[in-house]
Amino acid sequence: IPRRRQQDGARASRAVERRASGGAYYARGEREARQWGSVQSGASLGRRTPPTSQLDLSVIAYRDELAKVKETNESLVADNRTVREQAEQLKGELVEVHTTLEESEKRVSGDLSSLEQALAAERRRPLSWTCRSLPIVTSSPRSRRPTNPSSPTT
Repeated sequence: IPRRRQQDGARASRAVERRASGGAYYARGEREARQWGSVQSGASLGRRTPPTSQLDLSVIAYRDELAKVKETNESLVADNRTVREQAEQLKGELVEVHTTLEESEKRVSGDLSSLEQALAAERRRPLSWTCRSLPIVTSSPRSRRPTNPSSPTT
């Protein structure tokens, strides 16, 4: 047997093995199927032999998994957006509460200062002056009978 014929035969048998094992001969078809997102058989890509059914199943499984991942990602993005909106809302409310608290603190501080000044002024006054300023009640309790103008006098 001439040497060239032996090489051709070996090359042909290697191609048959590759086809049977779904090796490099079909790698391009799988890559294109993933790229376009659809299962394309080797025949539709211009090949003589369609890829093995195992390849079709793996591409379908890959697409299903990819769809699940995309769905999960969209859900997480929506959740993230909601959390960010809630965080912004809470931040605004916190700023409002902080501002109100500062205003209340200033008002209370002013009131406390006024009370301290009034107390200091009262402490400086002599006790006798404070007693003199109180009203003196001279009437007896009997002289204060309630009178009802609508009731007839007897």
